[in-house]
Amino acid sequence: SRDRMIVPDGRPSQLYFTARLMAEAKSTLYVTPATAAGTPKALYTDPITTDLRAVSADGKIGLLRRFPSRSENHLLRVDLDTGAVQQLFPAQGKVSIFDAALSRDGKRALVATDNGEEQALLLSLDVASGKQLARRAFTPATAQLTSIAVAKEGGLVAVTLVVGTRSEIHLIDSRTLVERTTVAMPPGSGAATEFSDDGKQVLVTWSTPDRPTDLFVVDARSGKVIPRSEPRPTLPPGFAIDASTVEIPAFDGGKLPTNVLVAKGEQGKPHPVAVVFHGGPAGLSSLRWNPLTAVLVRAGYVVVEPNIRGSTGFGRAFEAADNYKKRDDSFKDVETV
Repeated sequence: SRDRMIVPDGRPSQLYFTARLMAEAKSTLYVTPATAAGTPKALYTDPITTDLRAVSADGKIGLLRRFPSRSENHLLRVDLDTGAVQQLFPAQGKVSIFDAALSRDGKRALVATDNGEEQALLLSLDVASGKQLARRAFTPATAQLTSIAVAKEGGLVAVTLVVGTRSEIHLIDSRTLVERTTVAMPPGSGAATEFSDDGKQVLVTWSTPDRPTDLFVVDARSGKVIPRSEPRPTLPPGFAIDASTVEIPAFDGGKLPTNVLVAKGEQGKPHPVAVVFHGGPAGLSSLRWNPLTAVLVRAGYVVVEPNIRGSTGFGRAFEAADNYKKRDDSFKDVETV
């Protein structure tokens, strides 16, 4: 299994990636020629599953995420010349790390984490020492900061949050972590993937329940979304879905966030109902394009997508609420739904 590959601007002839045998947990960081066929060279091997998250622009420093479990991750700094590794974060305790990136100058590590608590955080850490330089907390606290994209120019960072059943995109100052603007996307799911080389535009992938995944360009200064007008000839004329999220009371007083999808204009009429539970053990039914959902809604069904305990996107405690001896509680949620 090979993870994503990174070719740094400062070393365009080098390609870095992590990989592992499917039957083993241990992972190895490799470097291989990017411009010709060659044999990968092992730089570092970790006994625990580890993946490469970022490489500095000069190709000298990498960030690895060690993954003992979903609720316990470690961020490692690796010297790509020597293979020497240092743990940057956390200094102690158990945290989840959802993504990590490096500032353009390679001096700061940007970390998306919950800090082991019910709080979505973006941290700026000194790469040499791990010292915290800046911190930004997001609301609601139970949101999950899933990805970070760093601009080459302009000093911006685009972060993607999963807030319950929807995604949000925020443009942040890379040094102070002060928010510049929020991108106003329609209710749905997606991510900011990368900036243009001049840092003036951001590429976003996005879908809604009645619109397949598409590409959008966002003005990085204003957050304005440049609209797309590509025709979708295979979608029925006037096809639209009314999507809402309701909360079903759980047996223990909690809430089960549940998507309800019905054809636009049909909300007040009776329909057959299809209840669709997502897979797991952790996962999420978000507001997004799903061909099966679209077919069922078009055929006259109401589609109900529950997020029972154990689902992601609703905080650390909710995701862990079906672990171990609590597993039966998730089946009580199925009965409740």
